[in-house]
Amino acid sequence: MSRAVRQRLIRVPGVSVVVHISHVTSDRVWISDRSNIVLTNTTGDILHHLTGIADLWGVHTVNRDGELIYIDSKVNRYNNAGQHIQTIQHNDSGEDLYLLPIYLTENRNGDVIVSDWKLGALVVTDREGRHRFSYKGQPGYSLDPRGVCTDALSHILVCDTYAFAVELLDQDGNSLSKVLTTQDGQRFQCGLGYDDRTQLLWVGSDFDNTVDIYRLTYKDSLTGTLYRVLFICIDTHSKLHRAL
Repeated sequence: MSRAVRQRLIRVPGVSVVVHISHVTSDRVWISDRSNIVLTNTTGDILHHLTGIADLWGVHTVNRDGELIYIDSKVNRYNNAGQHIQTIQHNDSGEDLYLLPIYLTENRNGDVIVSDWKLGALVVTDREGRHRFSYKGQPGYSLDPRGVCTDALSHILVCDTYAFAVELLDQDGNSLSKVLTTQDGQRFQCGLGYDDRTQLLWVGSDFDNTVDIYRLTYKDSLTGTLYRVLFICIDTHSKLHRAL
């Protein structure tokens, strides 16, 4: 069970919805809606603003080695010199791994985790591009995955817009708990980002452009260990659901 206590609010101008969040440093993040990308700090100041960019989703991430991992129907990896070094597209049987990938992240263990909207699944491959597992939700309900990130313990966190929640999985795809739900004041989540240096989780919502800061305690049901983290939630008003 999780308990969220709001600490403070940050208002982030310049975007109409928090579709994607990408950390640069612990105090600087890129936040985007469908056509704008804003570089902001933890007090909501706009440091840089890019406009006129269409059809943005969570199509890119940068790992610890400075490698760019990018969705272009398939998943491509580039080193920090900009050279293409890997394509992830098929499973061992030669079948397509993805139908409509819209968000991705890389775990500390090298796994690439992709939210696929059409599959209704998280598709996870290892560092060599081999399919490890796909997570489609717990028995009895479907997953509608959006933003995805991982924490310092290699847990996977995903925004599920069917459940209006952020779900916590272990690195092997076992569901542990819902860590943010409507009971914590959450509504429609989309963008998600985590900075394991500060243990801050950034969650984009669909109602206004404020940043809610939460301190949350959750229990890993597999190990019985209690983890304490500080959560930041960004709410924005948007028409994101209309695009899908």
